[in-house]
Amino acid sequence: MPAPTPGARRAHLANDTGMSGTRTTCNLNGASPAFPDLEKAVADGRDPMDVFAAAEKAAQAAIGHRLFTIMAFHADSVEVERLYSSNESAYPPGGRKQKRDTAWGRQVLDQGEPFIGRSAEDIRAHFNDHEVIIGLGLEAVLNMPIRHDGRTLGTINLLHRADYYTEDHLAPAAEIARLVGCALSGNREKE
Repeated sequence: MPAPTPGARRAHLANDTGMSGTRTTCNLNGASPAFPDLEKAVADGRDPMDVFAAAEKAAQAAIGHRLFTIMAFHADSVEVERLYSSNESAYPPGGRKQKRDTAWGRQVLDQGEPFIGRSAEDIRAHFNDHEVIIGLGLEAVLNMPIRHDGRTLGTINLLHRADYYTEDHLAPAAEIARLVGCALSGNREKE
């Protein structure tokens, strides 16, 4: 894969967001006032699909998307597997993508850094299924790693029209990913 294009920026977050390899906390006692429904779904130990649906709803309200997916990361094979999709006809759960030796995989999966792609060129440069993505009218992507205890568990992925996502969307995406990570890790601390 080529290096990130000029329109695709490596998005950096401060260590207190739980990304960038630091320990993600799962305090679920009102720690996420922006996403009370998602926090409650995680704290109540609901079925993962209910948590994922709450995450999609939170992402739509706080950030916006035309496609929302959640992927699990299989470190042994360096693949991501779709657990949830807002468009199951185009992107059904269970689909896998190989990410070994890719710039995107090193950034998002290995280093735990988010990725923002702003154009069709960025989509083509980083995603083998670019024809499907662009065919859906999606030319911008925000990929936020789901991290827990310094490990990447997966990603939340939001897609929209060209130039939609900015660095302003990183903080709410990181909080949604943190809560999804609490559900996936089974670590739900009510303090």
